[in-house]
Amino acid sequence: MVFFLPAYSFCQSTGNISGKVTDRATGKGLPGADVLIAGTSLGAATHLNGTFNISDVPAGTYILRTTYIGY
Repeated sequence: MVFFLPAYSFCQSTGNISGKVTDRATGKGLPGADVLIAGTSLGAATHLNGTFNISDVPAGTYILRTTYIGY
């Protein structure tokens, strides 16, 4: 059983979550917004065009929370 558990941990799949945070009124991307996966420590800040990518996300269903200073 000791040898089975370490091998099992390598079988779990991960993926990426990516997207774009935009201003509702103008449709332009918002740079510097924080995008976090609720209940985890995983997240990213948006780039100059409002896009983001969160890597190594375990398979599942998540809620994203976005904060932006100034809104």
